[in-house]
This record gives sequence, C-alpha cells and structure tokens, in this order.
Amino acid sequence: AAGPAGTNGTNGIDGATGLTGATGLTGATGLTGAAGSNGTNGIDGAKGLTGATGLTGATGLTGATGPAGSYTAGAGIDITGSVISVTSVSTPEYAYVSIGNSSLLGMQSLTAMNPSSTYLNGITMNGSDAMVLQANKMYEVTINFYIYNAAGPYTYKMKDATNGVFLGVEMYFGQSGSDVSYNMQTTTFLIKPTTSIDLKFEKTEGSDCNSTGRIVVKELK
Repeated sequence: AAGPAGTNGTNGIDGATGLTGATGLTGATGLTGAAGSNGTNGIDGAKGLTGATGLTGATGLTGATGPAGSYTAGAGIDITGSVISVTSVSTPEYAYVSIGNSSLLGMQSLTAMNPSSTYLNGITMNGSDAMVLQANKMYEVTINFYIYNAAGPYTYKMKDATNGVFLGVEMYFGQSGSDVSYNMQTTTFLIKPTTSIDLKFEKTEGSDCNSTGRIVVKELK
C-alpha cells in the first residue's frame, strides 16, 4: 500500500529570462468600421477687400504700315511721287461779238471783235450767227444795240437756237416814221444751259434797216 504524502519542498529561485521569441505572423485585417456622421458646415468667411489695380502693361509694337492710297490727277492737277500740285488755274470764259450793220428779219450776223483772243476757254462761234455756250456753266449776257434808217416798230430777241427758246427781255423799238434813228438799248440776263447751245440774236418784227451793237458773254464763277 502507498505510504503517506511527503512534505512539499521549498520553491527554487526563478531562472534567468529566456531570449525573445520570433515575431508571429500578421493577423488578418479587421472589418471596416461604420462611416461617421457628417460634420456641421462651417460659417462662410467675410469677403476680402478688392485688390489694387495692377500696373498698365507695356505698349505693344507698332503695326505694319498699310498700303498707300491711290490718287488720280484731274485737270490742272499734277501728282509726282507724294507731291500734289496745281499746274493751271481756270479763268472765266468770256466773248465779245459785234452785231452786223444790215438788219433783215431772222438771225442777225455776229462777228468776233478783234483781237480774236476775246474768245477764251470754250466759247466758240458756230457759223456767222451763233456763239456756242458750254453746258452747266452760268453766263451773264449783255446786249448793247442801236438801229437807224428805220421805220418802226422793231423787235429783237436773244435765242437758245438749239432748243428754240427766246431768252431775257426783248429789245423793242416802237417809234414810227422813215429814216429814224433809235437810241441805244441795253439788256442783260443770266443763262445756265444743261447742254451746249447755240446762242443767237434774232429780229422778229420790222422792215429792213441798218443796225449796230455788240454782245458780251461772261461766265460767272
């Protein structure tokens, strides 16, 4: 049979700490936690002051010069290089004609008065009874006229023979009798034809007589 248990022995002194064991394997990733609640929006900050205007930028480069304009020289104008100059100055047209000394019915004879240079810049003679006036120019026409060896009455008128129109105020001599001389009459009128015309002096009433006088035509500028 077993004998009685013996008395416990005295605890021995702890032994020295052993070396650290090797790191164990990484454990599996834990489950994702629940999403947290949204935080309260913060209060907007005050608007900042407007910044100062920035400095003006540097001036850009000058663009290329455009092509030169085109000019055409007209009458009395010269263009040489970049210089435009006047080559002539227009002078008004004027003419003097004498009225023939034998007066029959119809168109009266007109003769250029000497010197021939009394015709300038476009007024010319068409035959022996017409002065040619140019279109779109304003003319002043003056007639000084006298008749003698007459037995009135007599009527004379200036005429636009191209259009068959009488012009200005008629010159009327109303004294009756034979071998009468009449004082000189003068009349003046303006005309601006739209086309070139023949200007004539016509006797529209009266018997044969002698006549003398002149017609002065001046262009008005």
